[in-house]
Amino acid sequence: MLSSSVHSTEQCTRSDDRDSTRLPKDVNDLFEQAYKELTKIDTVSSHDRATLCNDMAQHIPTTVEYTFTLLNSDTHLMSLTYAPNQVGSPAFLRECKRRLSMLTGHPEEMIDVTNTGGRLYTVALLEAFPLVALGDVCDIQSGARIFSSSIPGDIPVYGGRATPLSFTTTEPNRTGQSLVIPRAGVTSHCVRLMTFPFFLTDNAFTLHSKNEDTLLSEYLNSVMLTMQEDVFNLAESSIAVKSFLTVKKLQALRIPLPALQIQHQIVSALKKIDADVQAIKERINGEEQRIGHLQQLKKDVIFSLCEVPSFA
Repeated sequence: MLSSSVHSTEQCTRSDDRDSTRLPKDVNDLFEQAYKELTKIDTVSSHDRATLCNDMAQHIPTTVEYTFTLLNSDTHLMSLTYAPNQVGSPAFLRECKRRLSMLTGHPEEMIDVTNTGGRLYTVALLEAFPLVALGDVCDIQSGARIFSSSIPGDIPVYGGRATPLSFTTTEPNRTGQSLVIPRAGVTSHCVRLMTFPFFLTDNAFTLHSKNEDTLLSEYLNSVMLTMQEDVFNLAESSIAVKSFLTVKKLQALRIPLPALQIQHQIVSALKKIDADVQAIKERINGEEQRIGHLQQLKKDVIFSLCEVPSFA
Protein backbone atom coordinates (compact mmCIF):
# COMPACT_ATOMS: atom_id res chain seq x y z
CA MET A 1 0.00 0.00 0.00
CA LEU A 2 2.84 2.35 0.92
CA SER A 3 4.82 1.69 -2.22
CA SER A 4 1.72 2.35 -4.29
CA SER A 5 1.23 5.74 -2.65
CA VAL A 6 4.86 6.72 -3.12
CA HIS A 7 4.81 5.53 -6.73
CA SER A 8 1.67 7.63 -7.36
CA THR A 9 3.40 10.65 -5.91
CA GLU A 10 6.45 10.12 -8.08
CA GLN A 11 4.19 10.06 -11.11
CA CYS A 12 2.61 13.30 -9.95
CA THR A 13 6.02 14.89 -9.58
CA ARG A 14 7.11 13.81 -13.05
CA SER A 15 3.88 15.15 -14.51
CA ASP A 16 4.53 18.42 -12.72
CA ASP A 17 8.03 18.57 -14.20
CA ARG A 18 6.61 18.17 -17.70
CA ASP A 19 4.05 20.95 -17.20
CA SER A 20 5.89 23.19 -14.76
CA THR A 21 5.03 26.26 -16.82
CA ARG A 22 1.34 25.69 -16.09
CA LEU A 23 1.73 25.63 -12.30
CA PRO A 24 2.47 28.48 -9.88
CA LYS A 25 5.60 28.23 -7.75
CA ASP A 26 3.65 27.75 -4.51
CA VAL A 27 2.03 24.64 -5.98
CA ASN A 28 5.42 23.19 -6.88
CA ASP A 29 6.53 23.86 -3.33
CA LEU A 30 3.40 22.11 -2.08
CA PHE A 31 4.25 19.04 -4.12
CA GLU A 32 7.77 18.91 -2.76
CA GLN A 33 6.58 19.27 0.81
CA ALA A 34 3.84 16.69 0.30
CA TYR A 35 6.28 14.22 -1.24
CA LYS A 36 8.58 14.57 1.75
CA GLU A 37 5.68 14.02 4.13
CA LEU A 38 4.51 10.96 2.23
CA THR A 39 7.92 9.31 2.63
CA LYS A 40 7.75 9.66 6.43
CA ILE A 41 5.97 6.40 7.14
CA ASP A 42 6.06 6.77 10.91
CA THR A 43 4.61 10.29 11.06
CA VAL A 44 2.01 10.34 8.27
CA SER A 45 -1.13 8.21 8.44
CA SER A 46 -2.65 6.55 5.41
CA HIS A 47 -5.61 8.96 5.65
CA ASP A 48 -3.27 11.96 5.57
CA ARG A 49 -1.39 10.51 2.62
CA ALA A 50 -4.66 10.04 0.71
CA THR A 51 -5.78 13.57 1.52
CA LEU A 52 -2.47 15.00 0.33
CA CYS A 53 -2.67 13.00 -2.89
CA ASN A 54 -6.21 14.23 -3.56
CA ASP A 55 -5.18 17.82 -2.92
CA MET A 56 -2.21 17.46 -5.20
CA ALA A 57 -4.27 15.87 -7.93
CA GLN A 58 -6.48 18.97 -8.16
CA HIS A 59 -3.45 20.99 -9.29
CA ILE A 60 -1.93 18.49 -11.72
CA PRO A 61 -2.63 19.11 -15.43
CA THR A 62 -4.20 16.04 -17.00
CA THR A 63 -5.08 15.44 -20.62
CA VAL A 64 -8.77 14.58 -20.87
CA GLU A 65 -11.11 14.16 -23.84
CA TYR A 66 -14.17 16.41 -23.74
CA THR A 67 -17.31 16.16 -25.89
CA PHE A 68 -18.80 19.31 -27.44
CA THR A 69 -22.25 18.97 -29.03
CA LEU A 70 -23.65 21.70 -31.25
CA LEU A 71 -27.37 22.48 -31.30
CA ASN A 72 -27.58 20.89 -34.77
CA SER A 73 -26.32 17.64 -33.16
CA ASP A 74 -22.81 17.85 -34.66
CA THR A 75 -20.29 16.53 -32.14
CA HIS A 76 -16.62 17.42 -31.67
CA LEU A 77 -14.18 15.57 -29.40
CA MET A 78 -11.28 17.61 -28.06
CA SER A 79 -8.38 16.61 -25.83
CA LEU A 80 -7.47 19.39 -23.41
CA THR A 81 -4.76 19.44 -20.77
CA TYR A 82 -5.91 21.19 -17.61
CA ALA A 83 -5.76 20.59 -13.89
CA PRO A 84 -9.17 19.63 -12.41
CA ASN A 85 -9.39 22.94 -10.55
CA GLN A 86 -8.89 24.81 -13.85
CA VAL A 87 -11.65 23.08 -15.81
CA GLY A 88 -14.46 25.56 -16.45
CA SER A 89 -12.21 28.56 -15.76
CA PRO A 90 -12.19 31.56 -18.16
CA ALA A 91 -8.88 30.32 -19.62
CA PHE A 92 -10.38 26.85 -20.19
CA LEU A 93 -13.46 28.27 -21.92
CA ARG A 94 -11.36 30.60 -24.06
CA GLU A 95 -9.34 27.68 -25.37
CA CYS A 96 -12.53 25.73 -26.02
CA LYS A 97 -13.95 28.63 -28.05
CA ARG A 98 -10.67 29.11 -29.90
CA ARG A 99 -10.56 25.47 -30.98
CA LEU A 100 -14.26 25.38 -31.83
CA SER A 101 -13.79 28.49 -33.94
CA MET A 102 -11.07 26.71 -35.91
CA LEU A 103 -13.34 23.69 -36.38
CA THR A 104 -16.55 25.52 -37.29
CA GLY A 105 -15.27 28.76 -38.84
CA HIS A 106 -17.52 30.70 -36.45
CA PRO A 107 -16.10 33.78 -34.65
CA GLU A 108 -14.95 33.05 -31.09
CA GLU A 109 -17.00 35.90 -29.64
CA MET A 110 -20.16 34.37 -31.14
CA ILE A 111 -19.67 30.93 -29.56
CA ASP A 112 -21.37 30.06 -26.27
CA VAL A 113 -20.16 26.98 -24.35
CA THR A 114 -22.20 25.45 -21.50
CA ASN A 115 -21.32 22.46 -19.33
CA THR A 116 -24.11 19.87 -19.16
CA GLY A 117 -22.37 17.53 -16.73
CA GLY A 118 -18.94 15.97 -16.40
CA ARG A 119 -17.00 16.18 -19.64
CA LEU A 120 -20.05 17.03 -21.77
CA TYR A 121 -20.62 20.52 -23.19
CA THR A 122 -23.22 22.05 -25.47
CA VAL A 123 -22.24 24.69 -27.99
CA ALA A 124 -24.46 27.46 -29.34
CA LEU A 125 -23.30 29.32 -32.43
CA LEU A 126 -24.84 32.77 -32.02
CA GLU A 127 -26.02 34.67 -35.06
CA ALA A 128 -24.02 37.80 -35.78
CA PHE A 129 -26.57 40.31 -37.07
CA PRO A 130 -25.11 43.27 -38.95
CA LEU A 131 -25.38 46.73 -37.44
CA VAL A 132 -26.50 49.37 -39.91
CA ALA A 133 -26.67 53.15 -39.71
CA LEU A 134 -30.21 54.42 -39.26
CA GLY A 135 -29.78 56.85 -42.14
CA ASP A 136 -28.98 53.98 -44.55
CA VAL A 137 -32.28 52.16 -43.98
CA CYS A 138 -34.63 54.94 -42.77
CA ASP A 139 -36.14 58.04 -44.28
CA ILE A 140 -35.62 60.68 -41.56
CA GLN A 141 -37.75 63.76 -42.18
CA SER A 142 -38.18 66.91 -40.14
CA GLY A 143 -41.60 68.48 -39.70
CA ALA A 144 -42.61 71.86 -41.12
CA ARG A 145 -42.91 75.34 -39.68
CA ILE A 146 -46.42 76.47 -38.80
CA PHE A 147 -47.86 79.51 -37.05
CA SER A 148 -50.58 79.58 -34.45
CA SER A 149 -52.43 82.12 -36.59
CA SER A 150 -53.06 79.50 -39.29
CA ILE A 151 -56.64 78.56 -40.17
CA PRO A 152 -57.98 76.25 -37.40
CA GLY A 153 -59.31 72.83 -38.30
CA ASP A 154 -59.67 69.25 -37.08
CA ILE A 155 -55.99 68.28 -37.35
CA PRO A 156 -53.90 68.44 -34.14
CA VAL A 157 -50.46 70.03 -34.26
CA TYR A 158 -47.54 68.32 -32.51
CA GLY A 159 -44.00 69.39 -31.82
CA GLY A 160 -41.41 67.54 -29.78
CA ARG A 161 -43.71 66.76 -26.87
CA ALA A 162 -46.30 64.03 -26.48
CA THR A 163 -49.11 66.55 -26.00
CA PRO A 164 -50.50 68.61 -28.91
CA LEU A 165 -50.01 72.34 -29.20
CA SER A 166 -52.81 74.70 -28.30
CA PHE A 167 -53.94 75.29 -31.90
CA THR A 168 -55.07 73.10 -34.81
CA THR A 169 -54.87 73.18 -38.59
CA THR A 170 -56.75 71.90 -41.62
CA GLU A 171 -54.22 69.61 -43.35
CA PRO A 172 -51.96 66.91 -41.85
CA ASN A 173 -48.37 66.40 -43.00
CA ARG A 174 -48.17 62.94 -41.38
CA THR A 175 -50.61 60.05 -41.85
CA GLY A 176 -50.62 56.36 -41.01
CA GLN A 177 -47.98 55.19 -38.55
CA SER A 178 -45.25 57.64 -37.70
CA LEU A 179 -42.29 57.14 -35.37
CA VAL A 180 -41.67 60.57 -33.82
CA ILE A 181 -38.45 61.76 -32.17
CA PRO A 182 -38.09 65.35 -30.84
CA ARG A 183 -35.37 67.64 -32.09
CA ALA A 184 -35.15 69.52 -28.77
CA GLY A 185 -35.98 68.58 -25.20
CA VAL A 186 -34.83 64.99 -25.80
CA THR A 187 -35.38 62.66 -22.83
CA SER A 188 -34.85 58.96 -22.13
CA HIS A 189 -38.52 58.42 -23.04
CA CYS A 190 -38.65 60.58 -26.14
CA VAL A 191 -39.57 58.11 -28.90
CA ARG A 192 -43.28 57.67 -29.55
CA LEU A 193 -45.44 55.94 -32.14
CA MET A 194 -48.38 57.92 -33.55
CA THR A 195 -51.06 56.21 -35.61
CA PHE A 196 -53.40 59.03 -36.66
CA PRO A 197 -53.19 62.03 -39.02
CA PHE A 198 -51.46 65.08 -37.51
CA PHE A 199 -49.30 68.04 -38.39
CA LEU A 200 -45.68 67.80 -37.22
CA THR A 201 -43.71 70.97 -36.61
CA ASP A 202 -40.04 71.43 -37.40
CA ASN A 203 -39.25 70.69 -33.75
CA ALA A 204 -39.34 66.91 -34.35
CA PHE A 205 -38.40 64.15 -36.81
CA THR A 206 -40.25 61.15 -38.14
CA LEU A 207 -38.67 57.83 -39.16
CA HIS A 208 -39.98 55.50 -41.86
CA SER A 209 -38.42 52.41 -43.43
CA LYS A 210 -36.98 53.00 -46.88
CA ASN A 211 -37.67 49.42 -47.96
CA GLU A 212 -40.11 47.04 -46.27
CA ASP A 213 -38.32 44.09 -47.93
CA THR A 214 -35.23 44.97 -45.90
CA LEU A 215 -36.55 46.66 -42.77
CA LEU A 216 -40.06 46.04 -41.44
CA SER A 217 -41.74 49.16 -40.08
CA GLU A 218 -43.00 47.18 -37.09
CA TYR A 219 -39.48 45.99 -36.35
CA LEU A 220 -38.11 49.53 -36.70
CA ASN A 221 -40.76 50.81 -34.29
CA SER A 222 -39.95 48.09 -31.76
CA VAL A 223 -36.19 48.65 -31.98
CA MET A 224 -36.40 52.42 -31.61
CA LEU A 225 -38.81 52.20 -28.67
CA THR A 226 -36.30 49.96 -26.88
CA MET A 227 -33.34 52.20 -27.80
CA GLN A 228 -34.70 55.44 -26.33
CA GLU A 229 -31.77 55.67 -23.93
CA ASP A 230 -29.38 55.46 -26.90
CA VAL A 231 -31.23 58.29 -28.63
CA PHE A 232 -31.09 60.38 -25.46
CA ASN A 233 -27.31 59.85 -25.25
CA LEU A 234 -26.94 61.35 -28.75
CA ALA A 235 -28.45 64.66 -27.66
CA GLU A 236 -26.30 67.73 -27.07
CA SER A 237 -26.90 70.77 -24.88
CA SER A 238 -26.04 74.43 -25.15
CA ILE A 239 -26.76 77.61 -23.24
CA ALA A 240 -29.77 78.29 -25.46
CA VAL A 241 -31.17 74.77 -25.93
CA LYS A 242 -31.13 71.79 -23.61
CA SER A 243 -30.84 68.28 -25.09
CA PHE A 244 -31.15 68.89 -28.82
CA LEU A 245 -30.65 66.24 -31.49
CA THR A 246 -29.12 66.74 -34.93
CA VAL A 247 -30.10 64.85 -38.06
CA LYS A 248 -26.49 63.83 -38.61
CA LYS A 249 -26.22 62.11 -35.22
CA LEU A 250 -29.57 60.39 -35.62
CA GLN A 251 -28.57 59.11 -39.06
CA ALA A 252 -25.37 57.64 -37.61
CA LEU A 253 -27.16 55.67 -34.88
CA ARG A 254 -26.58 51.96 -35.55
CA ILE A 255 -29.33 49.35 -35.15
CA PRO A 256 -29.28 45.54 -35.58
CA LEU A 257 -30.72 44.36 -38.89
CA PRO A 258 -31.43 40.60 -38.95
CA ALA A 259 -33.16 38.73 -41.77
CA LEU A 260 -36.87 39.44 -42.35
CA GLN A 261 -37.89 36.13 -40.80
CA ILE A 262 -36.03 37.03 -37.60
CA GLN A 263 -37.57 40.51 -37.64
CA HIS A 264 -41.04 38.94 -37.75
CA GLN A 265 -40.12 36.65 -34.83
CA ILE A 266 -38.82 39.57 -32.77
CA VAL A 267 -41.95 41.65 -33.43
CA SER A 268 -44.18 38.71 -32.44
CA ALA A 269 -42.22 38.10 -29.22
CA LEU A 270 -42.30 41.79 -28.28
CA LYS A 271 -46.05 41.97 -28.88
CA LYS A 272 -46.56 39.19 -26.34
CA ILE A 273 -44.38 41.04 -23.84
CA ASP A 274 -46.32 44.27 -24.45
CA ALA A 275 -49.59 42.41 -23.88
CA ASP A 276 -48.27 41.11 -20.55
CA VAL A 277 -47.14 44.61 -19.57
CA GLN A 278 -50.55 46.04 -20.46
CA ALA A 279 -52.32 43.35 -18.44
CA ILE A 280 -50.15 44.15 -15.42
CA LYS A 281 -50.86 47.87 -15.80
CA GLU A 282 -54.60 47.19 -15.92
CA ARG A 283 -54.37 45.07 -12.78
CA ILE A 284 -52.38 47.80 -11.05
CA ASN A 285 -54.94 50.40 -12.11
CA GLY A 286 -57.76 48.20 -10.81
CA GLU A 287 -55.98 47.72 -7.49
CA GLU A 288 -55.34 51.46 -7.19
CA GLN A 289 -59.05 52.12 -7.69
CA ARG A 290 -59.86 49.49 -5.08
CA ILE A 291 -57.41 51.12 -2.66
CA GLY A 292 -59.15 54.46 -3.27
CA HIS A 293 -62.54 52.89 -2.50
CA LEU A 294 -61.20 51.31 0.70
CA GLN A 295 -59.71 54.63 1.81
CA GLN A 296 -63.09 56.26 1.30
CA LEU A 297 -64.73 53.39 3.20
CA LYS A 298 -62.47 54.13 6.18
CA LYS A 299 -63.71 57.71 6.24
CA ASP A 300 -67.31 56.54 5.94
CA VAL A 301 -66.84 54.15 8.87
CA ILE A 302 -65.43 56.94 11.05
CA PHE A 303 -68.29 59.31 10.26
CA SER A 304 -70.98 56.64 10.65
CA LEU A 305 -69.75 55.22 13.97
CA CYS A 306 -68.84 58.54 15.54
CA GLU A 307 -72.02 60.18 14.22
CA VAL A 308 -69.94 63.10 13.02
CA PRO A 309 -71.88 65.22 10.54
CA SER A 310 -70.35 65.48 7.13
CA PHE A 311 -70.10 69.03 5.89
CA ALA A 312 -70.30 69.76 2.21
